[in-house]
Amino acid sequence: MKILVTGAGGMIGRHVVQHLVDGGHEVHGLGRTVETPPYLSKKIRWHEADLMEDGATKRLIKEIKPEGLLHLAWTTEHGKFWKAPENMDWAGLSLRLLRYFVYEGGRRAVAAGSCAEYDWTQLGDGICLEEGTPVGSPFLYGIAKNAVRQCAQQFFKDTGGTASFAWGRVFFLFGEGENPRRLVPSVINSLLRGEVARVSSGTQIRDFMSSREAGRAFAQLLVSNVEGVVNIASGQPTALRSIIAALCREIGGEADYGAIPGQKGEPPILVADVTRLRDEVGFKPAESLQDGLSNTVKLWR
Repeated sequence: MKILVTGAGGMIGRHVVQHLVDGGHEVHGLGRTVETPPYLSKKIRWHEADLMEDGATKRLIKEIKPEGLLHLAWTTEHGKFWKAPENMDWAGLSLRLLRYFVYEGGRRAVAAGSCAEYDWTQLGDGICLEEGTPVGSPFLYGIAKNAVRQCAQQFFKDTGGTASFAWGRVFFLFGEGENPRRLVPSVINSLLRGEVARVSSGTQIRDFMSSREAGRAFAQLLVSNVEGVVNIASGQPTALRSIIAALCREIGGEADYGAIPGQKGEPPILVADVTRLRDEVGFKPAESLQDGLSNTVKLWR
């Protein structure tokens, strides 16, 4: 299948590309850089384009005529993307991209959503089900993502079956390409410098997955026939304290729990139900959480 991947050089995209290339697909990557990022497969066909430029997007889709589309690109500046006005721009350009894709004969599209779409005040036991847990984000980021999902699902439904669409809701990732200010790399780098890692209480329970595993999950979702929302996560409840303690054991060092405050309004438990990913997509983890953390430490050494 001829596949276009936006955000191909990102945290998830770099791994998706490799899995798709290994699967024998013709993969086209899109980014703002002229040259192909050096860490991507040499077999990828790279295109320089800015999705913010509507004309460039339309021309690119017309030129490539992809059969498959994996849309991962979005504004992700650490600490700012939650409320960034650019989320509205990305919502609009994402819908235009999907429309152009279908108009040029595209058959299968998958886009990346977020667990931030769920209503964190209505989580009950903290387990998020794609169809059972209410959506209703207090963040512009989550609202924009969910708006794209709603419009896209109806748009693809209205094609009468000529094209299919799935929406992968990503939970908490770590791994190659992660911003150094996020939890896992910040703890790793503090410990590698011989410092005590300053962290929150660590009592929050989250669902962690390596970016490598997320890339594999998205690749499998794209080539499947599964439609609708699919949680992209491990399904394993893990306390932040457990993650931090594992890194302390791996590197050697200590953490100062409670040194920094937790985020206001964050839920105590936020974990995915991965029944659809496991049973319908057929995804099986190839890497344990501990192995993923160990591999991530090696990247930062």
